[in-house]
Amino acid sequence: NLPEAELLSIAFSLDFQGKGLGKKLIKCFNEYMERFGVKTYMVLVGKNLIYANRFYQKVGFKKIRSVEMHKNEKSNLYIYKIK
Repeated sequence: NLPEAELLSIAFSLDFQGKGLGKKLIKCFNEYMERFGVKTYMVLVGKNLIYANRFYQKVGFKKIRSVEMHKNEKSNLYIYKIK
């Protein structure tokens, strides 16, 4: 069973990458989701987006499977459980 809640994307220009902003944004997002009773949510990331996949893993997302959402393009499905 997949969670009903989904994070669609996080993106920063190169000037703002690597400064911890994504981690802070995830923390704020988790706090926001908790206010609405959300305990788990998912995000879908293109398999070829190496840095994005690494980011989601680093901040605590768990890859549950690879899927093909678009013709011939694999994506990784991650789940985050709010502590």
